[in-house]
Amino acid sequence: MRDERGQQESWSLSTFMRMNDEGLLQVDASGAIGPQYSDLSKEQIARAQARLDALRNKDLSKFSVASLERFAAKTRQARNDLEALVALVDDVESRGNRQARLDERSEDVIRRAIKEKYNTKEAPTKVAAFKYYRALCEQMEEDEPDKPKPYAVSKTTFYHRIKEQKSINARKGKRVAYQLGKITVPGANHLPVHGVLPHEVCYIDHTPINLATVSGDDPSLQLHKPWLSIGEDGGTLQARAMLLLYAPPSASTVLLVMRDYVRRHGRLPRVLSVDNGKEFKSGTLREFCRLYGIDLRYRPPGEPRGAAPVEAALGAAERERISSLVGNTISLKDPRLTTKSMNGFNFASHTLVSAYNILQDYYFTAREHRMSDALGMTPHQYEIERQKEAGARKHVIVSYDRNLMLLTSPHAKRPFHKVEPRRGVWVDGMWYAHADLRELPNGTKVEVRVEPFAARVVYVNVAGRWKAAVGINSRHLDGRTRREVAITARAHSSAAGTAAKTDREAYKGEGFNNFPPEAYDARLAGQQREEKYLLNMYNMLGALKPGMLDTGDDREFDVCRNPSAFGMHVGKADDAVAVDHALPAPTGHSGAEFDAASPALELHPRRQPTQRQDEDALVGEALEEFL
Repeated sequence: MRDERGQQESWSLSTFMRMNDEGLLQVDASGAIGPQYSDLSKEQIARAQARLDALRNKDLSKFSVASLERFAAKTRQARNDLEALVALVDDVESRGNRQARLDERSEDVIRRAIKEKYNTKEAPTKVAAFKYYRALCEQMEEDEPDKPKPYAVSKTTFYHRIKEQKSINARKGKRVAYQLGKITVPGANHLPVHGVLPHEVCYIDHTPINLATVSGDDPSLQLHKPWLSIGEDGGTLQARAMLLLYAPPSASTVLLVMRDYVRRHGRLPRVLSVDNGKEFKSGTLREFCRLYGIDLRYRPPGEPRGAAPVEAALGAAERERISSLVGNTISLKDPRLTTKSMNGFNFASHTLVSAYNILQDYYFTAREHRMSDALGMTPHQYEIERQKEAGARKHVIVSYDRNLMLLTSPHAKRPFHKVEPRRGVWVDGMWYAHADLRELPNGTKVEVRVEPFAARVVYVNVAGRWKAAVGINSRHLDGRTRREVAITARAHSSAAGTAAKTDREAYKGEGFNNFPPEAYDARLAGQQREEKYLLNMYNMLGALKPGMLDTGDDREFDVCRNPSAFGMHVGKADDAVAVDHALPAPTGHSGAEFDAASPALELHPRRQPTQRQDEDALVGEALEEFL
């Protein structure tokens, strides 16, 4: 130890300990710990080993006597060969002039040129950025002659600066930057982010499947590509719910996925992980999750790795099933290289129901009983093992009943509507009436939910009880869906506005019955028929059923019914009267009880000719009576 004058002194251990406790000792920088062996590169170790060998062997072929004496001085305090090796490590990497060659003003010009020209959304080339840089240097010389002239670097040096300062986010956007960026692992989570128990974390996502479909009634009518929505269990890697519809994802789609979840498993997940899509921000979904105790979590926007289980499930379906089907449109991902003979739309043969059954068989049978690399066993076996460890948790069973059907029916644009006792409630351009609404005071607000697949009906909460209100003068909407009516109304309004420029009386007094969806888009009507046919097979339509007195009809209301003879329209093909046919009602469907069992379906269900002829005869008789 050294005193204040730098003289070395010695003290007893007890004195040293006491001085250390009192904070009277200071560490000398000359005794600081040197480099550690684990921090050395292979090149440094090789050079140090060569010095140590020369010192041990007195080899003067590579080093001089002075160098060997210097090596000996460095290793004099070494207690073993490892310490001697570390003591002989050189510092070649630090040699040379480390000061910047360019002044700060010249560096600012380079940074400015890269920021203003190269790191922009136009994504110009390096050559264009270098030209901009040279022009910027000349401009600064002219604008600021009294300041030092910026040093113009060479093209090679400028390209090195571009490599250091390149911003993928500024040039190509945050999505590309996310794909090319580092994969960060959330280390702060004490438990796996995807859950450890079955039905703990469910991921929901949507994608359009690359498969052209046709109508089950008319194979010549193409219905385009449907949207696939699935709920994936993050812990067991099992598909929990699935939906296949033509309509783009909406709040109604998410609620139908939850309805299918309960239909299949009789329970709901504890956590629902979703992205920031508009369909997941609805108040109806938040209320549903609150009532059933579901933790609704939103993933960071633009970061799909957070939903790896469901993203992998969607991609696997296309690779293993869709790519093998006739009429798949995967080749159209690069449309300029796709010829007519390779266009899947020219060979479309699958219906919505057949596509649904194929995907259902893949997700809930084939994939569930196949060995998983991540789990080390099949997802089905993994779920059984987890249930043995944590129990079946039967206390969280959810009934597939009227309450669930109502809570999975979306609200109207506003959850609450004012009551006008004589006419009912005004929802989406129509009055909906019910006998119980006449007893309420004028201006009373009631909660209103809509039935997406029956435009005639809304569900109204009157004094704590839900009632099915029917639209006034809505017989022309019998069998129509809300999406069908909304799109047709917009098309009708647009057509009326166009015609009014030439004849303001052309569309006066003509209503929806004279302008059915088929007059604007035959594919839309076909899509709605297929969707109702599919959902009807699994008893997923309708929460409440209005009575015959409310509808003013002579037959029982059926939400899965297609437009009847009262909603007929004149088809343009061959000037024939085109009449839609009723779909078969769900077995045992009473509006209050639902059978959760799924019927066995064929891959390509088609109506039998005899059934179709009988339907034609019945509808023809009804048409004659109506006329």
